[in-house]
Amino acid sequence: PIVFDAVCQMVNEALSNAVRHAKAQHIHIRCQENATSFTVIVSDDGVGFDVDTAAIQDGLGLRNLQHRAQLHHGAVNIESSAGQGTTVTITIPLHAG
Repeated sequence: PIVFDAVCQMVNEALSNAVRHAKAQHIHIRCQENATSFTVIVSDDGVGFDVDTAAIQDGLGLRNLQHRAQLHHGAVNIESSAGQGTTVTITIPLHAG
């Protein structure tokens, strides 16, 4: 349940960013599970941004995503560029060790 709550919080953050900042018309959420991990992919068709610049300037939300994932031995990958939308991939191991 703790991991589920963390994943929900991370997805909520990604959705909130897409709605508040990206001006997205469409947001897609896809979940994948395999033998070792659970992955949630949140993608939008919004304005996009420079990931490196945002992480330095005002990336508190991005840092929170990374921190939450690391607490559960997972990772967050963010892909975005101006005018091309954003994809946030959250991967959490099923059995952290």
